[in-house]
Amino acid sequence: MKADQFIASQMSQEAPQAQQTQNGILPQPYRVTQHAGNYNPNVEIYSGGYARDTNFAAPVNTPVALPPGKWGVVKTYDRARPIGGPRGENSGYGNMVQVVNPEGESMIFQHLSGVSAQPGKVLEGGALIGTTGSSGNSTGYNLGIEAKDKTGRIVDITKTPHAQHLFSR
Repeated sequence: MKADQFIASQMSQEAPQAQQTQNGILPQPYRVTQHAGNYNPNVEIYSGGYARDTNFAAPVNTPVALPPGKWGVVKTYDRARPIGGPRGENSGYGNMVQVVNPEGESMIFQHLSGVSAQPGKVLEGGALIGTTGSSGNSTGYNLGIEAKDKTGRIVDITKTPHAQHLFSR
């Protein structure tokens, strides 16, 4: 099912109340170690040298939540090795959660150590969807966020309106 079909069929449903929530995607500010669009042929060897995600140096098992709004869980993967390595499983994403909102924006939360979201669910912002790790094509514990605007173009999340919701206040 395409993301837009998913939105149309799922977004009208009542979003369940999450049992645990936090104000930001991450509970506190963490250093950005890589911005989407940066060129680094030594690290991003599987993407032609261009980073598709923005990485935050968060310790292992840091809770990860959705930004404000209603988000449909399109896809998850939770079978990747716990330590990163060359390419890894799942095209380098490792354990991941892909979500989309009614405006057509999407995000893939990558390199997770654990995934708690389920495909087909619609969740409200603040819902916990996983914990940070180092699965997939990762050089250390972090959270990678691949953000796309409503046209499908990859954008650096730190340069979007969601940037104000990266960290809890």
